[in-house]
Amino acid sequence: MEIGDIIYREIISEEAGIWYISDIYGSKILIKLPSTSIKAIVKKCKLQLLFGKEERNNICYLHIGINIFDFTENPLSLTHVCKHDFEQKAILNIFELDEIYVEFFNEIDICIAKSFFILNKKDNEIIKNFINTDKQYYISYELNNSEAELSLNNFQYSICKSINIPNAYNIDIIKIDVFLKDIMVMDSTYIGFNDNAKIIINTGNEGELLENIAWAPLQSVFNNNIYKNPQVYIKNKLRELTDILAYYQNGIFLIETKSLSLNYIIDDDINNHIKKLKKHIKKAIDQLVGAKKVMERQEKVFEIKTKEEIPVIHSNNPPHCIILVENIYPFGSWDDIVEIIYKTIIKENIFLHIIDLTEYIKLIKYSKGRIELVDYNLLERCKYFVNTKNIYIKFRYK
Repeated sequence: MEIGDIIYREIISEEAGIWYISDIYGSKILIKLPSTSIKAIVKKCKLQLLFGKEERNNICYLHIGINIFDFTENPLSLTHVCKHDFEQKAILNIFELDEIYVEFFNEIDICIAKSFFILNKKDNEIIKNFINTDKQYYISYELNNSEAELSLNNFQYSICKSINIPNAYNIDIIKIDVFLKDIMVMDSTYIGFNDNAKIIINTGNEGELLENIAWAPLQSVFNNNIYKNPQVYIKNKLRELTDILAYYQNGIFLIETKSLSLNYIIDDDINNHIKKLKKHIKKAIDQLVGAKKVMERQEKVFEIKTKEEIPVIHSNNPPHCIILVENIYPFGSWDDIVEIIYKTIIKENIFLHIIDLTEYIKLIKYSKGRIELVDYNLLERCKYFVNTKNIYIKFRYK
C-alpha cells in the first residue's frame, strides 16, 4: 500500500489529526479538523506546531500535533503518536523547506482549503534538532498500545497543564508558531438524486454551508427520499418546513442546522459564544416542534425548486428531530438546554437530538449506508441522553 493510501485511510477513520507526507509526489502536511476551526484559520488565527518525545521502557515515542487558537484562551489541540517510519522521515524532509504546502480537511473528509506554512530557518533547525536522535522511534500499525497512549497523555498534559489527566507528567516538548501564506478556499460540489450542494467555507452564508455539509453524506443513505428546504403552505404562502427532510417507511427525520457567523469564530469570550449558540438551539427546538406538528397533520409538502409535491411516507413512530451545530463545547453550563430538550421529548413525543457535526458524521459512517442503522443509532443516542441528561455525548456506535 502506498504512503498516500495509508494516510488517507487514517484521515477517514479519525475525527481529527495532523499527518506529514514526503514521497515521489512531493512533501506536504495534511490536517483534519472541525469546519469552525478551518474558518478560523482562513481568518488567520494563531497556529502552533507541536512536537514531543519521551523514552519509556527503552522505547522512544515521538508525538506530533497542532494548536489552533480559534479561542485565544481555549485553543483546539490535535495530537497523536507519530507511529510510521515514513512520517518520521517526512518531518525531517519537510522542515528543510522554506514554504510547506498544507491541506485542510473537514468532517466529511474533503479538502476545503489549502495554503503554505512559513517558518524561519531557526525554527526549522529547532524542529530537526529536537526530532533527531540516536535511538529508533516507536513504529507500529497497531490501533491500540497502552504505553504509547500513556506517553501521548503526558504529551497532552505537557502542552496544557490545566488538563486533568491522572498520573500524567511533563515530557520534552516544543511549540513552534507558524504563519500562513496564500490561503486558497476549495470549491466542492456534491451531486444527489434531488439536489446538489456546494461546499465553500467563505461564501458568507454560514447556514447554507452547514445545510450542505449535513445533506451531502446523508443523501447517499436516503437516495430519493431526502430534500433540502422543503416547503409547506401557511396562510396561502409557501414557507420552509425545515432545513432537511428525510424519510423511509419506518420514520421521518427533520433536521435544523444552526451555524454562527464567521464574525463569531475568533472570539476571546467563550461564554459569549455559548450564549449565542444556546439562542440558536432554542429557536431550532421551536422550529422542529412546529415542523413535527405539520407532519402529524399530514399536510402536503413541496420541493423548493420544482414546487412538486414530495411523496412523504408517513409513520406512526415518533420522528427524529435533529439540531445540528458545528460544535458543542464541553464547558460552561448547559443545564437550561438539557431541561428544555428533556421536557420537549416527553411533551411532544419526539426523539429530539442536539448533535455536533463531528458526531453527526461519525453516526452516518457507523450506520454503513443503512437507513435502519441511522434510525437505530439515533434512538440509542436519545436513550443515552434521557438516562444521563448530558448534552456532550461522544457515543460508541455498534
